Amino acid sequence: MHNIEERCALEAEVIRKCLSRNESQCSFFEFRGYKVVYRRYASLFFIVGVEGEDENELAILEFIHALVETLDRYFENVCELDIMFNLEKAHFVLDEMLMNGCIIETNKNNILAPIHLLDKTVALYPRASWALDFETRMPGSPPGLVPCGCSSSRRHSSMSLTKVLAAAAHRRNLELVL
Repeated sequence: MHNIEERCALEAEVIRKCLSRNESQCSFFEFRGYKVVYRRYASLFFIVGVEGEDENELAILEFIHALVETLDRYFENVCELDIMFNLEKAHFVLDEMLMNGCIIETNKNNILAPIHLLDKTVALYPRASWALDFETRMPGSPPGLVPCGCSSSRRHSSMSLTKVLAAAAHRRNLELVL
């Protein structure tokens, strides 16, 4: 495991190496024991680093492509500003596609359904800013939607956004319609 300084230095080196490669070179390479797979879409670079020899580079390229297509559908022609100003939504998309480092979903409709549901929930309560809270809940209780400011940070959980919304709807005796 790397500390923060080592991780930042490693990320910077990987980014420099990806930027220095030309289009005629393949989109994956070995770097410090990691397999790095990247793909460029206009001005956006999507970079995935994997440990181990048993990962298929072409499958990772396909995953990157599925991620970009999903982001493209959600943001309607995704660009770097969409990701910068909606980083949490981009993380939601990734959370719906991955669990514990494994790809669990690639269907765009299944990935975006809970995110659209969250958008509808926010639209129903325009005065409240909502955030997912995994920190301030009682031990053993499912996470739910709480107003922003109730949690100092959002932690990644093994629960998908769909399960979180279902738990929140159940607690409020609401029907969850996807």
